[in-house]
Amino acid sequence: FTITINPGPTVVDPPNESICAGEQLDIAFSGTINPVFNWTNTNPAIGLGANGTGDISFVGANVVAATTGTITVTPNEAGCPGGSQTFTITVNPMPMVNQPADVSVCAGAAVVRNFTGTAGATFSWTNDNPAIGLGASGNGNINFNTANVAAQEVATITVTPMIGICMGTPVTFTVTVNP
Repeated sequence: FTITINPGPTVVDPPNESICAGEQLDIAFSGTINPVFNWTNTNPAIGLGANGTGDISFVGANVVAATTGTITVTPNEAGCPGGSQTFTITVNPMPMVNQPADVSVCAGAAVVRNFTGTAGATFSWTNDNPAIGLGASGNGNINFNTANVAAQEVATITVTPMIGICMGTPVTFTVTVNP
């Protein structure tokens, strides 16, 4: 009689992943032979179930802080399991910025806007009318003295919150400078 020993199935080690809340993530597993891929997830709070079979496809959960799940993938061919691979998926929160109030001042007046929103967020901004005395773009809070304008100038400031790789929804407010 003949005894045939087939090689065990393998899975290619997937890279660690980092996504934003609400973002789609698709992971296709590959390996030798033609295995079925079984996986487990240590933290379903990321939006992925606790376990499954086959490739992974899910939308990151709406988390308030960076949340990580450890995924272990095990290939299986004809009842023979292969060596497992482990990787992480981190879901980062979608930052937000609180709506700043519009500003109306006289020429030469100081304008200060401190941005607030999601803890840990940074804020970048753009200005569509530098004639008010504020640059075209910047980061962080706004603190400047308005220009000495001859006619009323109105600028729209767009503020965008960021946490790591995640960009939140921008908000706008206006700065009106009167002569």
